[in-house]
Amino acid sequence: MRIVHKQKEHGFTLIELLAVITILGLLATVVVMSVVGKIKDAKIEVTKTQIQNFENALKMYKYKFDRYPRTDEGLDILAEKGILDGGYVPPDPWKNKYEYYCPSNINFDAPFDIISYGADGRPGGDDENADITNHSIREELMRANE
Repeated sequence: MRIVHKQKEHGFTLIELLAVITILGLLATVVVMSVVGKIKDAKIEVTKTQIQNFENALKMYKYKFDRYPRTDEGLDILAEKGILDGGYVPPDPWKNKYEYYCPSNINFDAPFDIISYGADGRPGGDDENADITNHSIREELMRANE
């Protein structure tokens, strides 16, 4: 009498494969959501930094020419006069043009407005669609220093 040993087949069952794929999908979702949130925050911070750079360039322009650029001259004149590094005015991180008004339409005690309308490119909004202005940045810094 001969004993026959069955060889155990190696491999994964369909259920094991589906379980692994599901776990990997869940992990990928968590990672992607975390990264997307960081990208949104980074774009907002880049916008704030660019607006502050424009504000500094506008102060230099005023020092040099004894006035701020008019609304119709816009921020582009800063690049034309060599005051803004890079030779051009970059768009905001959502590829929208910054708005510039002189005199200010928002804060009548301020000489000018610099505005990014956020991700949607329209006035108003929340989160990444919220407007970011030189005035809102200043208010935020004042609250942080209290």
